[in-house]
Amino acid sequence: MKSLPFFLLLLTLGANLAWAGDPAISLKKALEVAQSSTPGKVLSNELTDKDGTQVYRVKILTQQSVIKTLFIDATKGELIK
Repeated sequence: MKSLPFFLLLLTLGANLAWAGDPAISLKKALEVAQSSTPGKVLSNELTDKDGTQVYRVKILTQQSVIKTLFIDATKGELIK
């Protein structure tokens, strides 16, 4: 079995550990940002990765009965468009 070259292994591990720590903003703050942009009932939320950035994914059921998915940057606390 061939092993990965060291730099590829390091790159792979580094990508997985890049934001292994706690997010800079709280879930509460992320939900406030999401609901100020799109009022409604929060259906779900999760801390995840989007294009290498740590984000909160928030699903909201709007007053018009439409489900919207919003992404809030977990470092800056800003809505990602």
